[in-house]
Order: sequence, then structure tokens, then C-alpha cells
Amino acid sequence: MTGYCLFSEYVTEFECASVAFLDKKLFALQSQNAISLYPTPKEMNVYDASTFDALGTITIPALPGCRSDFVDMAVCCFYHCLYFAHAENTCIVRLKLPSELRKWKVDGIGYDAVISVTRSHELLVMCDQSNKLKLFSTDGLLRMTVDLQPDIVNVTSAVELIPGHYLVTHGEGSDELHRVCLVNIEGKILHAYGGFKGSYMLNCPKAVAVDQHGFVYVAEACSDRFIVLKPNLEYICYKRHDFRDVQRMKMDNVSRFMCISQIKKSHPKSRKWVTVFQI
Repeated sequence: MTGYCLFSEYVTEFECASVAFLDKKLFALQSQNAISLYPTPKEMNVYDASTFDALGTITIPALPGCRSDFVDMAVCCFYHCLYFAHAENTCIVRLKLPSELRKWKVDGIGYDAVISVTRSHELLVMCDQSNKLKLFSTDGLLRMTVDLQPDIVNVTSAVELIPGHYLVTHGEGSDELHRVCLVNIEGKILHAYGGFKGSYMLNCPKAVAVDQHGFVYVAEACSDRFIVLKPNLEYICYKRHDFRDVQRMKMDNVSRFMCISQIKKSHPKSRKWVTVFQI
């Protein structure tokens, strides 16, 4: 196993809700300034992934009942599509480029839901309101539900480590436990890092990502640290950062980019931004 990397080179940043890389392009999902009372189209800017020059805008047509922002986005290179999680309507929206659109309901999706694509090209959905992980086929067929243990409370992010093993972070505010856990398809905890609230180990873990070598990166919400762990969640090191209010962290091992999304409260309207690093 070769060495891990801690966001070695700053690339650029975008004012948007989320970004994804596909076909040497970067797709940046625009944030809405306010919740609409009626279904509205969603806009997505497209950039060249090497120069970051603007290439145009894709309009995601309005869907019945979809009135507010999507809360997360993921990409599948195999099926050539983008997925969006919609909290208010508890659904997943799939956009197969250039224009094929469909959606399906997912009980338990909330405004902190996180989605990602597994190595077998399935969609992993973290249902923050029901303490479950759900895996769907690209056509919206539910493949599997992982019921997490009762002591995993307030899940904040989830991603596949290897097939059948999933990393989840949990613990906010006054919750007793703040941890990153490796669970199997039965929801059993195989390894864990962290402990009781207030310990030096982990404080309000908010986002988790895995690089191409299996190293695990955890961003804390209540401090300015990234923590790096081995695949078995043994501690390696931490690094200070100057981000505030980290929301999500995505590792794209095809383009070798790390994307950190945050809310800039210093901005008059607390806008969402995504910063891109070369890894």
C-alpha cells in the first residue's frame, strides 16, 4: 500500500451545492437562494475538467413536487449518469446524459442525506432520518437495506470502503458517541474510531471519503481537522485546515480530485461553495 495524500494542491473553487466529474467535464449543481412554492427547473453549470473553462449550462427539467434544492449529487461513469438526492420529496433523481430523466422514492431521505456510487455501480443512499443505508440499481430497484446498530445515532455520512463494507460517521452535538465505523451488510460494526463526546479522538465527524489506496479521510464539523485512518480505522495522523462548516467530502479517483463542500457563513447569504484539490 502506498502513501496517503492530504489534498496536495489547491485547484479551484465554485459557488455551488455540489460537483461531480464525468467525461473530462465538471458538473456544478447551482444552489437556489430560496425555496420555491412550485416545481422549478434546476441549473447545472458545465466546465472543462482540465482548464475549468465554462462550457455551458444544463437545465434539469422541473419534476412534479420537486420545489426546493437537491441536497447531494453523485456520478456513475459506468452508466454515464448523474444522481441527485431530493430531501423534501424523499426521492432520487437520475439524469442519464444528455437528457434522460427519471426518479424514484426513497423513504428516510432528509436534508443531510448523502449519496455515492459503489464499485459495482450501485447507488448507496444514506437515509439520515431512518438510520439505514440503502443500495439501489441504476434503475431504482432496491438491492439491499443495511440496518445500522442502535448505538449509531445521527449518521452524517456514508461511503463504500470495499464491496459489502461501508464507512459511516455519526455523532452530533450532545450525542454520547462520535465515531467513524466500518460496518458489514448486516450492519454489524467491524471496526470503529472515536469515542465519547469531548474526547480528543473525534469531535462531530461530518464527512468521510476513501482514496484509491483505501485510506480513510474524516472531516470534523466542530474543529479544523482532517483525520487520516488506515482501512481498518487505525489512526495515522491529522492535518489542520481553514475550512468552516464542512458539509460533504467527495473523492473522485478517476480524475484524482478531492472536493470539499462547505457553507461560507461570512458570505451575506451563507452561500454553498465547493473547493477542489488535486490528490
